Amino acid sequence: MSLFRTSFWTGLTTMLKVVLNYVMWKIIAVRVGPVGIAVIEQFQSFIQISRVSIPSGINEGIVKYVSEYQDNEKKKADIISNAMAMNIAIFGISFLILTVFSRYFSHLVFQTDNHQKLIILMGSCIILFIVNNFCLSLLNAHMEVKKYVMGMIANSLLNFILTSYLIIHYGLEGGLIGFALNQTILGLFSAYLVVRSKWFNIKIFFSKINRDCIIKLAKYSCIPLSAALLTPIASFFLTQYVVHSLSWESAGYWQAMMRLSSAYLIVMAMVFGFYFIPKFSSLKENSSLKKEIIKSHYAIFPLIIVGSVLIFLFKKQIIVIIYSTKFMPVIPLFKYQLVGDVARASTWILKNIFVAKAMVKICIATEVVFILLNILLTVIFVHYCGLIGTAIAFAINYILFWIVMIVLSLKYLNTKQERC
Repeated sequence: MSLFRTSFWTGLTTMLKVVLNYVMWKIIAVRVGPVGIAVIEQFQSFIQISRVSIPSGINEGIVKYVSEYQDNEKKKADIISNAMAMNIAIFGISFLILTVFSRYFSHLVFQTDNHQKLIILMGSCIILFIVNNFCLSLLNAHMEVKKYVMGMIANSLLNFILTSYLIIHYGLEGGLIGFALNQTILGLFSAYLVVRSKWFNIKIFFSKINRDCIIKLAKYSCIPLSAALLTPIASFFLTQYVVHSLSWESAGYWQAMMRLSSAYLIVMAMVFGFYFIPKFSSLKENSSLKKEIIKSHYAIFPLIIVGSVLIFLFKKQIIVIIYSTKFMPVIPLFKYQLVGDVARASTWILKNIFVAKAMVKICIATEVVFILLNILLTVIFVHYCGLIGTAIAFAINYILFWIVMIVLSLKYLNTKQERC
């Protein structure tokens, strides 16, 4: 599968997802305002923290190793069956923790004990979330682009309809329930897409427990787990800090900017995740890897720059269209946020080299260092600059991250060349 075809199909999915997200967040902004957005984003961070210990790292391991073992059915079956067993085991532990400590988590997230049932609901739906993402990872690993796109489109449509309906009719409480159910209901549909694939064989899900496979998956899972766990924890902490240092409204403005930033980078994020990890994993020769990296930069970097310039020029119109006139205080954040976004997108390409090659120490070390640095910089700049300090800290952090990834990538490629 070429980068162009992958970009086309994932871009098609992403266009729909972006449009639906824009409409949904417009509804949320109008219905509950900046404070409601801050509360919902805080709950989303908690959902990510709760779910991340389950499938994210393991499923990225599936993409890595199933892509690598395409010609070895036994090793591929071992990876898939052991990944499934790990997901199910961790679900049981996570559900128990969320249920037993639901009152504590309700108070931690909402500063009230009134949302215990919401926490339990979210915990009980994790099993469907696991099934959905496990199956989508299998489709990703086998480069089943069209089926993967079908699953993603179905997810986007149902999540939009359900969450929008609940928030329109039930306000903030309905929105919270909608986000608790996000990415869960379509687990059976994703399983159907897997069953209908040519490579499907029920036996691959029932191989014996293999200690080496579990260790391999656990080791590889540490790479995405570090980012997927620390990122929402950092967001959770920083939201609390902005609330206490400034206000809930300011936290809502900051989260609105971060939400907008993530929305227009989602196309690249999906292409990077779907294309680069399997592609880089399959490339064994140093010359081929270098060629792919250069080609990817030539294809993507100009689009990042053009997109950022257009967003900056039409920032006021974007705010009104996506949110409402209540969110105009977000405008001063754009120039710094866009600089950070350019650096972040460029960093993703280089980072995927180390993810694809399962270089755990480098991936975890860089993620941890720069997430912690972002927290430190945000605290410092918010203290001295107010709300705009969140965007300044974001830009500085990702520029430094980009520089470090360039240095590490050059060192890795040159060292590998010397060995060859």
